[in-house]
Amino acid sequence: MMAQEYEEETGRPARVLVIGGASGYLGQILVNNLVLVGRELDVRATTRAATTIGTQIQLDLRDGNSISAALEAFPPDVVINTAAISQPGQCEADEQTANETNVPRLLVDAIKSHPKILLIHLSTDQVFDGSRPNSAEDAPTGPINAYGRSKLKAEELIRDSGCSHVILRSSI
Repeated sequence: MMAQEYEEETGRPARVLVIGGASGYLGQILVNNLVLVGRELDVRATTRAATTIGTQIQLDLRDGNSISAALEAFPPDVVINTAAISQPGQCEADEQTANETNVPRLLVDAIKSHPKILLIHLSTDQVFDGSRPNSAEDAPTGPINAYGRSKLKAEELIRDSGCSHVILRSSI
């Protein structure tokens, strides 16, 4: 359903929450482009830090209470998760912290209790071993670094969760 059709059906713009949208590279670009759609979308971005900016919501993926509060403050129709520790070296140095952010267990748990929310999760082509460029979606995975392993764990978690979802693999 297109944004305009959604608004006609519900009487309000579709609500889109972009996790990582206030500070992450990809999230900021996404938020800026979604805002260009205009009144057909009500877009909010998240930040881990406390904020007084009206279009930003505080949310820490490692804190279930923070996630619940964000979903109550702005009940979204769509959650786009762009948040990640994406530097492979940083993930290798601290794989546990990378997994806490890149494998959004608490977010998925929260979304499962809101079955109408669509989760769009940004993943990476680093879930593959790199031996074949432009791998098909269903090609065998084989990440060769901690970043790729964490993103593959996230994909598996989301697919197994039962929540409505889309997983996009980017090469950024």
